[in-house]
Amino acid sequence: MDIRITPTKLRGSVEAVSSKSAAHRIMIMAALCRQPTHLLLNSKNDDMVATGRCMAALGCGVEELEDGMLLTPGPVPVQSPTLLCGESGSTLRFLLPVAAALGCGGTFVGEGRLPQRTIAALVKELRSHGCTTNREDGLPITVGGRLCGGDFVLPGNVSSQFVTGLLMALPLLPQNSRLRLSSALQSSAYVDLTIHIMKKFGVTVEIAENGWDIPGNQTYTSPGTIAAEGDWSGAAFWLAAGALGGDILNTGLDMGSTQGDKAFVDLLAQMGCPCTTEKMGIRSAGNICKPITADISQVPDLAPMLALLCAAGGQQLHMTGGARLRDKESDRLAACAAAITALGGSVEEQADSLTVHPGSLRGGEADSFGDHRMAMALAIAACGCSGPVTIRGAQAVSKSYPHFWEEYRRLGGKFDVL
Repeated sequence: MDIRITPTKLRGSVEAVSSKSAAHRIMIMAALCRQPTHLLLNSKNDDMVATGRCMAALGCGVEELEDGMLLTPGPVPVQSPTLLCGESGSTLRFLLPVAAALGCGGTFVGEGRLPQRTIAALVKELRSHGCTTNREDGLPITVGGRLCGGDFVLPGNVSSQFVTGLLMALPLLPQNSRLRLSSALQSSAYVDLTIHIMKKFGVTVEIAENGWDIPGNQTYTSPGTIAAEGDWSGAAFWLAAGALGGDILNTGLDMGSTQGDKAFVDLLAQMGCPCTTEKMGIRSAGNICKPITADISQVPDLAPMLALLCAAGGQQLHMTGGARLRDKESDRLAACAAAITALGGSVEEQADSLTVHPGSLRGGEADSFGDHRMAMALAIAACGCSGPVTIRGAQAVSKSYPHFWEEYRRLGGKFDVL
């Protein structure tokens, strides 16, 4: 689907969608319980569907409800299932060690760029702790054997999803384990979120120097009913719309959340457009007016919106710490540079950084590269363009925000489907 946007300012109130980061973790932990879990969601997306599909393939009952889903664990995991992960990196990287710990194995299949996204460091640790695989990296991959506890070492600068997968899996083993990092952890807030949700399921890990100690023989216990909190990653797009001359009240967000992407509020303040906290939510309104230097290593999902926001708002940005952006749904450094250039901006792409120069965007035609965050960032950037913007592959938003375009129109956005 291609969309042609006529630039306008967005105004109104929008409720945050359920966090897919939280939902992935809750669904997997619920399947590891002995009791049913009612997961409350106000929205679902393609990535959540992928995790639910894999839970069902492993033998967990997954019943769609009007307010979310009911997950009922099976008596034993299905042996050697085929796990269709779609384009969801979280689904793949979380479930690889979980399936290994359960001893059921399975064949993991992906779509889009997922087969090319690296899992080598995680696979290496699985293979050195009792598991077999038919390949060292990439998809499809078949895992066999049963994971054994012990000492695990992962790089912290490749994917925090590797860490989360092992943290969820290792408590299932009879042995105690240690997980250590060989380099500084990036996207650490996602690991904090994992540990926070694990506690709600009665499972704990102990923080240690350069990692964690994980007691074995733990049991996941259902909290009964649990809600996936509002998503700060999705809210960042609407916050940016408010900072491009709009006025958006974002509701349904937890200001005390462990989600790292709430840092977008601080980034807006640094650019001279502070948000205001109100009784009903958080409001962004005005225009960014200051240049910014930002290390994106802890919040890589904010990179597309930050880059396009600065380009559309005419402010200089020097964004560092972006090496991992090349292993996302698109090569996001290259995609951001291509999008800004296509819309008439000036940008320099480096190996792990991006520099956006002051100027204005005239509009034009840009590709989403099949990346949901690029499609949404381009839609918001259109609010600051002088002419129409055509987005190729606009349907990519369904990965995390299926009703994004309906919300965009409701807030005053003007577009035609081509």
